[in-house]
Amino acid sequence: MLAKAPAIPADAIVLDLEDSVPAGEKDAARALVRNRIATWPATGPALFVRINPPRFGMVAEDAGALHGHPNVGVLVPKVDRAVELALVFATFGRERETLVNIETPRSLLRAEEFADTPGVTGLFLGGEDLTRALGMSRTPDGAELSWARFMLVAAARAGGVDVYDSICPEFRDMAVLEHDCRTAAAFGFDGKFAIHPAQIPLIHAAFTPTAEEVAQAQRIVAAYDDAVARGLGSVAVDGQMVDPPVADRARALLQRAAR
Repeated sequence: MLAKAPAIPADAIVLDLEDSVPAGEKDAARALVRNRIATWPATGPALFVRINPPRFGMVAEDAGALHGHPNVGVLVPKVDRAVELALVFATFGRERETLVNIETPRSLLRAEEFADTPGVTGLFLGGEDLTRALGMSRTPDGAELSWARFMLVAAARAGGVDVYDSICPEFRDMAVLEHDCRTAAAFGFDGKFAIHPAQIPLIHAAFTPTAEEVAQAQRIVAAYDDAVARGLGSVAVDGQMVDPPVADRARALLQRAAR
């Protein structure tokens, strides 16, 4: 898996030191991750490492796998309070990309605190762990995550950080995956985590504006800017009244298309 990772057409790859690694294999996993980072090609996807939860007392050991590679991001799992990040930043610094995995009930209720913490660059919804902790069942339409999705996007927008949707455990039924991706995009997430390379095309498609959407957004922005220049507060475009919120949404779509 590690050998194939650079060729996967994802925007970023997360190398794991946490849940997928048995307790007795942590040191071996750190060595594998350290070697993979050292030989990661410059043309490969961006790199992140999911460390162990700070309260497990392994932050210093995990940091050794990233030593000398400040461009490798960190994903911090299973934190309940923002104060738990102090050890992470004391070890890794605040210049590195740092995503916080919101996957416990308490962390969900404190999502705004995490988004407001200096050094945090993004939030990630851990839907599998969160629903298990809440006693929920995972369903194909993902309705059980609706409130959590809203809360995370609201917290991220308030704090000015990125926000990423939970993985979809289904990678064989593409209809279920596509619905989940479209739902996440409609909620306003910046992207979505994948658990299998087969999921990547549908995720990219869901979060990439279509040519028609881009063309409409360009018309909206051009017409609104022209209206403002003429002293008007709104204008009609394609039968839709365009005021500042609609124009701002169109600008955001164009920015996403450019990325």
